[in-house]
Amino acid sequence: MGQSNADRQRAYRECHLQSVDGLGERLNMVISVHAKACLKRLARHHGQSQRQVLEALLVAAERAVLEGLADKSEYER
Repeated sequence: MGQSNADRQRAYRECHLQSVDGLGERLNMVISVHAKACLKRLARHHGQSQRQVLEALLVAAERAVLEGLADKSEYER
């Protein structure tokens, strides 16, 4: 007997996570239509996948916050 639909989905997800350098994490959420359209346009504009754009935006936002924290620590001395 063949695999159930749930088994096929589980296998696909496990395989897909391994394809991201073995370090993938699944993110499942609902965002606004506007945010999704922005992400899609940014990806198309930069010739990247939506995942690549989202990861780059998150890294840039974190970097900005950390740089801001470093600047504040200089004033606290």
